[in-house]
Amino acid sequence: EDLYRWGRGDSSTRLQMAKFLHKEIAIRNAQLCKELRVLPFGLADTQGVCEVIRCFSSYVDRLAESERPERPEDDERFTETLRGILEDSTQVVRTLGHGVTEVREAMGEKRYEDVRK
Repeated sequence: EDLYRWGRGDSSTRLQMAKFLHKEIAIRNAQLCKELRVLPFGLADTQGVCEVIRCFSSYVDRLAESERPERPEDDERFTETLRGILEDSTQVVRTLGHGVTEVREAMGEKRYEDVRK
């Protein structure tokens, strides 16, 4: 509800939120990369998880390279950056699933099921 209200707010409110999100989204994506790198059972080394880490890392880079919104007219440019990130990340769940499949195949069905329990 708050995000909707901020998104539909006046230009000052939207700019304040854009400034916050510019920093916060980069931080959260960097944290996700760190967490993905320490997944157990070899998941962190799978092609699927490595691809997701590269993807999230590229979002951190994209945000670091983009200018922080400072004026109301900067908000549209930042919105487009976020839209690109969201559209790009639509396959994350599927890609992580490929990583789980890789581990499952490497472990064998019985060992994989034992780990799941």
